[in-house]
Amino acid sequence: MKPLILINAKTYSQAQAKNGIKLVQKIASVRSQKYTIAVAPTLPNLSKTKETVSIPIYAQHTDAIESGAHTGSICIDELKALNVAGIILNHSEKQLPLSTLRATLALAKKKHLPVIICVRSLTQIKQVTTLKPEYIAYEPPQFIGSEISVTTAQPKILKTAHDYVKKHSPKTLLLCGAGVHSHQDIITAIKLGYSGVLLSHAIVTAAHPDKALKQLLK
Repeated sequence: MKPLILINAKTYSQAQAKNGIKLVQKIASVRSQKYTIAVAPTLPNLSKTKETVSIPIYAQHTDAIESGAHTGSICIDELKALNVAGIILNHSEKQLPLSTLRATLALAKKKHLPVIICVRSLTQIKQVTTLKPEYIAYEPPQFIGSEISVTTAQPKILKTAHDYVKKHSPKTLLLCGAGVHSHQDIITAIKLGYSGVLLSHAIVTAAHPDKALKQLLK
């Protein structure tokens, strides 16, 4: 399986409405034989994005609810109908209680939707590993949105996290996030046993997102 390069558009202005569709189109124009390139667009743009490009599209969040009377919620049944590649949960900017993660993951598994659970610390890794999700994305919050990657600043803690997950949930894959902005960051993460990276501002806020992504992937 090729390493995953998942670009989280968050809610940057560059990712909203028509800007967001253009952003995803530019990202989708980049071809790679080495990596799987995927995007998590803003949630209002999710349906339009799926109609526009053929690369894997992830949802930035879901609620633990099925179809019904749930005003203002993100329904997992609709995400399933949109044929998303998976769901991001528990990003550092949208933390959830462990009980909510457990319920949401159980529902996602019922719907056969892969889940990426983001974690901020080794303590969270130990908690989330018990849920045995498809992916865990390790993102120390002090490096999110910064010019310093966790792969540069704390490679040892990445290795510790990897070894713990593989011991207690061998089928769970790991992604590395927080400050990832160079090709070397990706190479380091892969060498440490990670199955890809989760990144955002290095691509989303770039003047030329396609060129920035090409440079990142070389």
